[in-house]
Amino acid sequence: MGSPRCRLIPGDYLEANMELVEREVKNHLHVSAFGHPYIAQLQRVTIVPPSLALIMEWGGDITLETLMEQHGGRLPFHMAQRIFQQLVLALDFCARLGKCNRNVNPSNIYVSMQPAPAPTSHSGAAPGMAGPSGGGSGGGGEQHSGGGVSIKLSDFSYSKDLATDSAPRTKLGIALYTAPEIVVSEPHCTYEGEAADVWSCGVLLAMMLFGQHPFMQAEPDAEELAGAAAQASCTPGGRMAIQLLVKHQMVQMMRNSLTGQLQLPASALAEQPEAVDLIRGMLCPDPTQRVHFADVLSHPWVVNSMPPAWQQLNASLLAQFSGHEGGQPLTPSHALQARQIIQTALMMHRHLKQQQQVQQGGQRGQGGGAASRLSAEGSGSSCGFGGTQSSGDNADSSSVATQ
Repeated sequence: MGSPRCRLIPGDYLEANMELVEREVKNHLHVSAFGHPYIAQLQRVTIVPPSLALIMEWGGDITLETLMEQHGGRLPFHMAQRIFQQLVLALDFCARLGKCNRNVNPSNIYVSMQPAPAPTSHSGAAPGMAGPSGGGSGGGGEQHSGGGVSIKLSDFSYSKDLATDSAPRTKLGIALYTAPEIVVSEPHCTYEGEAADVWSCGVLLAMMLFGQHPFMQAEPDAEELAGAAAQASCTPGGRMAIQLLVKHQMVQMMRNSLTGQLQLPASALAEQPEAVDLIRGMLCPDPTQRVHFADVLSHPWVVNSMPPAWQQLNASLLAQFSGHEGGQPLTPSHALQARQIIQTALMMHRHLKQQQQVQQGGQRGQGGGAASRLSAEGSGSSCGFGGTQSSGDNADSSSVATQ
C-alpha cells in the first residue's frame, strides 16, 4: 500500500476557479464518505502555501493510460474486462448519488496490479476511510481475483451534482473521450451528465479491447507514420503537416461518432460479439437512446463474469447509509467546512501575493510581518475526513476535521 497521493492546486488557479475547486472538493468528499473500493477516497484537504492540497487514497503506481502504453495500446482480455467492471461500478455509484464525472479518461484512473477487493460486510461510520498511512479500500471482506488488477477513479475536477449544481453545459474533457452531443452543442445548452460518462466508458472499453479508437480507422502503417511524424516535428513545415493530419483524423472521428459508424477491427464482431453489442449501446449517437450504467452492469458481457459480491456492492453501500437523510452521509456542515478551508487558502494566497508586491516595491516591513503571521497560523489548516487530521504542528489549533 503506497502513501497518500497529493494533488496541489496552485493559488492562481484557485483564485480564477474557486467555484470549480469547491465543487470538486464537495463532490469528492461526498463519494468518499461511502468508502467505495474503486473510488480513491479524499482523505484530507489542507493548505501548503500558496497552494491547496488534496490528499487522497493511493490508487496504484501507474495510470491506466500508462498500463495501456505498456501493452501496446491493447490490454489482455481478462484484464480489460476487470478494469471495465470496476470503473462502471464506480461511475454507477456516482450516478446513483446524482453525480456525473465528465472527465473519464485513462489518465484519471490509477491501477494497482493486485486483486480487486470486493467487500462483503462493513462496519464503522465511514468504510474505506484511512489516515495518511493508507489502508482504506472499502472495508473488510473477502477478495476476489480481479484479473490481478484493481483500479481507483481519482479525479472529480469537473464533476457535478444534479441536486446542488447547475446542469452540465460546458464543453470540456479530452476530445477522444468526449460525447458528440457535447462537442456540437450550442452555447449554454445543457446535456445529460451520466450519458456523457457512459460514452467515455464505451470509448475506453473499445480501446482497451481492440487497441484503437472506435471511431477512427486504424492505419496499417501507423508505426511508420509515427516515426515520420517524430522526424517531421523538428521543422515548421513538418509541424504544420502533423497539425493538418491530426485535424483530419479528428474530423473523421467526429463525423463517424455523430453517425454511429463504428470503425472496429473486422474480426471484432466474430471474436467478441457480446462486447461489441455492449459498445454499440454505450456509443449510441443519440444520448436519449444510450444505455445507462445500470444497463451496462446487467449486460451479459459484464455480469456473467462478475464476482457475486461485486453485483451487490453499490446497493449494499447505499443501504448501509439508509438511516441518513436521503441515504447520504454528507451533511451541509461537511460542505461548509470544505468551503472554509478553500477560502482560507485563497486568503493566504492573496496575502502572499501582497507580500511579494511589497517586497518588489522595497517595502518589506509591514507586509512581510503580516503575511508571515498568516502563513504560520494557517499552515496546519486542514479538512480531514473519517477522523483524519493534519499532521502539522498547528493541527490542534487550526485544523478542521469531520467525524
